[in-house]
Amino acid sequence: MPAILKSGGALALLAIAVPALAVGNPVTITSRVLAEVRKPAADGTTRVELAAPGHVTPGDRVVYQITVRNSGSQAARDLVIANPVPAQLAYAGPSQGSPAPEVSVDGQRFAPIAQLTARGANGQLRAATLADVRVVRWRLASVPAGGSANVSFRAILK
Repeated sequence: MPAILKSGGALALLAIAVPALAVGNPVTITSRVLAEVRKPAADGTTRVELAAPGHVTPGDRVVYQITVRNSGSQAARDLVIANPVPAQLAYAGPSQGSPAPEVSVDGQRFAPIAQLTARGANGQLRAATLADVRVVRWRLASVPAGGSANVSFRAILK
């Protein structure tokens, strides 16, 4: 059975380390939130950079980065990283360079968003949207001894 590791669910401005599974386990998770900052480039285009969030307001875009570190002497295998989408954020998809997570609207059933349904205001089932996502989850086959793995998702501050 895969190990289930959960990182912090609150919008955090500082990185936090969450011990995984049990005391003495060599696998830890660190989460951090970065703001997307748009800056003009010399060629007239706009670059998007990630920076520590100073002051964020509704509508601002952030990236939630999760790093799994294995300080053990053997590979950590079959890890499942589940991360709640903080209530003050709306899920906006995986970050560039990150594998796409499985998502859930209820914390129980995980699948690609196109395969999920959610209840509308009228109580009727409808196709789920990114705004319905409450938990994101990645399955990592292996994190090498002394190594790390990174996953991330984009969100918009409500």
